[in-house]
Amino acid sequence: QQKEESEKKYREIIDNSLAIITTHDLQGKFIDANPMIGKVYGYTDVEFIGHCLTDFMLEEDKPLFNETYLDQIKLSKEATGIFRVVHKKGHIVYTLYNNYLKEEPGKDPYVIGFAVDITQRILAEKELKKEKKVSEELAKAKHNFLANMSHEIRTPMNAIMGMSRQLLKSNLNDEQRSYLGNITNASENLLVIINDVLDLAKLEAGQLSFEKISFDPKQVIENVMKVMNHKAEEKGLLLTNSFCDMRLSPVLIGDPFRINQIMLNLVSNAIKFTLVGSVDISFNILKDNETSQELEIKVIDTGIGMEQSFLKDLFKKFSQEYTSTSRKFGGTGLGMGITKNIIDNMGGEILVESEKGKGTTIYLRFTLEKGTELDVSKENNIIKDNNNLKDKKILVVDDNMMNRMVATLILNEFGVNVSEAEDGEEAVNYLKNNDCDLVLMDLQMPVTNGYAATEIIRQKLKLDTPIIALTANVIRGEKEKCLKVGMNDYLSKPFDEEQFLDIISKWLDK
Repeated sequence: QQKEESEKKYREIIDNSLAIITTHDLQGKFIDANPMIGKVYGYTDVEFIGHCLTDFMLEEDKPLFNETYLDQIKLSKEATGIFRVVHKKGHIVYTLYNNYLKEEPGKDPYVIGFAVDITQRILAEKELKKEKKVSEELAKAKHNFLANMSHEIRTPMNAIMGMSRQLLKSNLNDEQRSYLGNITNASENLLVIINDVLDLAKLEAGQLSFEKISFDPKQVIENVMKVMNHKAEEKGLLLTNSFCDMRLSPVLIGDPFRINQIMLNLVSNAIKFTLVGSVDISFNILKDNETSQELEIKVIDTGIGMEQSFLKDLFKKFSQEYTSTSRKFGGTGLGMGITKNIIDNMGGEILVESEKGKGTTIYLRFTLEKGTELDVSKENNIIKDNNNLKDKKILVVDDNMMNRMVATLILNEFGVNVSEAEDGEEAVNYLKNNDCDLVLMDLQMPVTNGYAATEIIRQKLKLDTPIIALTANVIRGEKEKCLKVGMNDYLSKPFDEEQFLDIISKWLDK
């Protein structure tokens, strides 16, 4: 009686188990199964018992049954994996199994198996993989679009800005100079928008790079003042740097270029949204430790201010307080979102206080390591003497005539002998027959692009002539790609004239 009760108890457990519990012989034929097998696969006991598992499997899985399952369980005494079984209604059921070989003296060996239905999990994983693939394809398409957009816009921008600078050097009357000033300002504003869009894409992809180099913080502020002063003067505003803490370390370690980008954006915004009054920058030290300093930079304006309700949305992408704001003051609403992202990536924080009609105060806080004068890089010093350019032979390779003209006009001022090529193939043919001190190479060109041309120059012509990439592509990885094929340096369009001359002089000196 106790034995019968015990068997009954265990039978109830087996019959009511959510797992499929089966036994089969060493050929795969079912000996016994609990009711769960019918619930999962849709077949009755009669339809299952005595039949081989392969009778219910996909045709493509049947040849693998012996090799990947039966042989393994005979050898290892156990096997784990996934079976794909065709349900009685025709759809596929995925079951995760964990089976063991049972061998008892005087009895035929058999396999006891435990399996659970994981169909929903498998289908969910397949959907996730599909979505991941679609997401990756969209990201790739977005990347390609941004790269192409960058190239297509920056190429004519380089010509517009370059020719404007050259025209400013000529004899102009006041009216012409005023018109040209407007063209230059419009070009610079357009470039800011292009850079914002690209920075946004890089931030979303986690590809925005950050330096950790020594710099003079006072120089950063001086540069911001110098760049922004003319904009303030145009509006009749007073731009001041009212306070700079005496404890400020002469050398800090961080990313001066990103701090400069942040400051230019904040000061530019302050000037844009201030109609009367002033914009002031102050530099405070909150904590002065032996090896680091916690800085607080304040940008205070007497502008139009913001409603308290808008402050929580200030750092959202494409966000401006009113739709009329973008019409009246311009802008994309990207700047503050990008600024916040950059500050977060640098481990800093940004706080905003504002009152409608009374102005805005923005607080920037960073903790940066202290450096020494010896740490300061000399590479960023702008050259004062361009005599090493005189009588040098430079080849300008670019399919855009205006960009070739801009480079040629700048170089001709310093006595450079300039030759031109419209594509990579033409450049290679020129270098086969002519001496050259330096090559300025565009990347995207018809016939032979800049990468392929450089590989031919290095590998087939065996020339070590310095090659500088001049490209409108600013997507991360472009510079590394240029260096990998044998180029010496990289400069993005539109380029600053001093920077352009500096990079050429550096490589001519070498």
